[in-house]
Amino acid sequence: MAIISIEESHSLGTQEAQRRLDEYVNELTQGAFPGVTIDDVQKQWDGPRLETSFRAKKGFFSKRVNGSMQIAASSVTLEVEVPDLVFSLVPRKEVESVIRQKLRARLV
Repeated sequence: MAIISIEESHSLGTQEAQRRLDEYVNELTQGAFPGVTIDDVQKQWDGPRLETSFRAKKGFFSKRVNGSMQIAASSVTLEVEVPDLVFSLVPRKEVESVIRQKLRARLV
């Protein structure tokens, strides 16, 4: 299991950051990784913290990916627990790049 940890700054306020993070999860789980099907998406807000989980599938392989996002006054910290098998489907650098780019775009 590998952990991807990303921190991005924002100036949105907590409610707007929360709304945009919710959209961000939807975007990531709808075709962000070509050839990978994502289903069984779960999201749970607990105050400024979002817990997420989904199943990533490619061919016969299927693994659950868990993550969380914590909203602070001027930043968001994202942590994703990625099963090593996922990196055999999509290279780690590509996974990190997509996650970071889409998060940054949502927080602008």
